[in-house]
Amino acid sequence: MIKVLMAISDTNIGGAGKWILELYKVIDKNKFCVKAIIPTGSKLKEQYHSVGLQTIECDGIGDVSFSVKGILAVYQILKKEKADILHCHGAFSARVADSLPFSNTKKVIFTRHSVFEPIGFFTTPVGKMANKILTALTCDKILAVCDAAKKNLTDTGIPADKIKVIYNGVAQTQLPNQEEKDKARELYHLSKEDTVFSIIARLNPVKGHKYLIEAVNLIENKEHVKVMIAGTGEEEESLKELVKQYHLEETVIFTGFLKDVKPLLYATDVMLNCSYGTEACSLAILEGFSLKIPCIATDYGGNPELVKTGLNGIVYKTNDHIGLRDAMVQIMAEKSLIGEYGDNAKALFDSEFEVKIMTKNIEKVYEEM
Repeated sequence: MIKVLMAISDTNIGGAGKWILELYKVIDKNKFCVKAIIPTGSKLKEQYHSVGLQTIECDGIGDVSFSVKGILAVYQILKKEKADILHCHGAFSARVADSLPFSNTKKVIFTRHSVFEPIGFFTTPVGKMANKILTALTCDKILAVCDAAKKNLTDTGIPADKIKVIYNGVAQTQLPNQEEKDKARELYHLSKEDTVFSIIARLNPVKGHKYLIEAVNLIENKEHVKVMIAGTGEEEESLKELVKQYHLEETVIFTGFLKDVKPLLYATDVMLNCSYGTEACSLAILEGFSLKIPCIATDYGGNPELVKTGLNGIVYKTNDHIGLRDAMVQIMAEKSLIGEYGDNAKALFDSEFEVKIMTKNIEKVYEEM
């Protein structure tokens, strides 16, 4: 039995937290015993406990990658747990804690879930060398969820041979029948004639909602266009004000936070991803693919590794609201593309992005270490 201890610093439910959740659901529990170190009071606790994943709450790590308090708190946990593998998702404090004497952990893995434009010290020759040394001291293996995330790391001095790319995976959602699709549309007061575009993301500037609203404003015939914005966040009020300013209240619909996104997905024709920061291997895009929903996405980060223009969606230039408008209009003008791209999206999902594929790859890494 290989004992794996996850460490995550998120207090809210984001991509890394969902990654752990999906992995735990299908990992071979006859071979792997998994627990998770989470910040005290994290919303992840309820989610993890609902599937039987045991958690250890820890002070000093909540939404902070590095803190002395966090290092000391994690260190005490590591000494007690004596894990074979410490798998960190952010939570740099956990990696530092493991480097202290008598931490009792055999191997450390770090997963990079996001893509950031490298800036500052770590892009200089001295900074790259420092990062290389620091990484060597605090982990044995690095996983990246896409090639763009791997490049992010190598651009800051981390050797490519220390990094393995394992794409995210999500569980297959049952394909809806026509009755379920109709009920989902009724729930959101959508007609059969509407072309429904959906974006599921926190309302944060880097998710590009402002460019989406700008794009929708440029669509000439909006009669049967519906844009569903699911999520909450710091930009909620300013985005609602922009919608009001453009008189788009009948076209752009804010759903708020959705505990269950399945009804929205059942009502959706095309997924949208408008990000210009952090996007690596979008779980929302993959969830759409599992339901034969194509995607219009920016060319930022890992998006082009998932979405291929003319195959399963359309990729447009980041922050180009005119390009986004054109892509949406093209889909509405050639509705047969929704079915064609959707079938291709599902085929790609089945062959590369189903959660069992990801989990087998992770299990292999654990066993090899």
